[in-house]
Amino acid sequence: MALVPKSIIHLLLRHGICRIYGEKPFCPTIGLVDIESQVYERILSLLLHSEPRSAVEIITTHKNTDFDALAAVYATSILYPQAKPLLPRSINSNVRAFLSIHKDRFSFHTPSDLDPDRTTRLIVVDTNNWSRLDGMDPLTEKPDLEIHLWDHHEGAGDIKPNWCCCERVGATTTLLVRRLEEENREFLQ
Repeated sequence: MALVPKSIIHLLLRHGICRIYGEKPFCPTIGLVDIESQVYERILSLLLHSEPRSAVEIITTHKNTDFDALAAVYATSILYPQAKPLLPRSINSNVRAFLSIHKDRFSFHTPSDLDPDRTTRLIVVDTNNWSRLDGMDPLTEKPDLEIHLWDHHEGAGDIKPNWCCCERVGATTTLLVRRLEEENREFLQ
């Protein structure tokens, strides 16, 4: 275990070089880090050659993703081009078959790609319940998380969005395509 001054550890955490593992900071290139030691050159080199990791926005949908949810995630990625589209691990078998045929057309991430510390905005489509989301548990209690919700289902869920587009229509994708058309965004590529 390397011993490092507290101020350096704070910089490492801020730059995303270290994360908290248990109660101790952990740096992949150094290992577990403890306060007060002599690993300055290596750590300072890492700090000098890195920039603070930027904030991340995530788009996600419900488990057992159907075609409405898939199309909604895709359309949302056009409305929020800076956001990472993330699909749950459990996907409807027809959707899975479709994606296996057209895998070169889409760039979706998985819940294992989620970095809760860097996530600043969560865009949820086609559900309004935390229990239907895959891998989002670390975000449920994040106080500074901004949540946008796009949904066509009736009834209140337990996701409390900062912004919401919820309307009883046939599909969530309808809401998103309507917005894309309003903004004159190209969505058929």
